[in-house]
Amino acid sequence: MDIQILLEQFCDYSISIRGYSKDTVRRYKYVIKCYSRFMNVTNIEQVSEENLRALFYFGRTQIKWSVNTFIVNPTTCTLDPN
Repeated sequence: MDIQILLEQFCDYSISIRGYSKDTVRRYKYVIKCYSRFMNVTNIEQVSEENLRALFYFGRTQIKWSVNTFIVNPTTCTLDPN
C-alpha cells in the first residue's frame, strides 16, 4: 500500500481519535516524508528495520538529532547523505 496514503490516514487518526496536537502530527508527517525520500520508500512493504536504522543513524550522526528529539525544518527535508 502507498505510504503517503497511509501517512494521511495515520495523521487523521492521530488528531481525531488519539487527540494528538497538530504540531506533533506535523512532526510525524515530516519524519515519514523525509524517510520516504531518503530511503526511496513508496510502499509500506519497502519499510524495513535496516532502512529505518539507516535513517536514524544518519539523523544522529549528520544532522545531530538528540536521543529524544531532533531538529525539524518543515520547509525542507535535509536528509541528503551526499
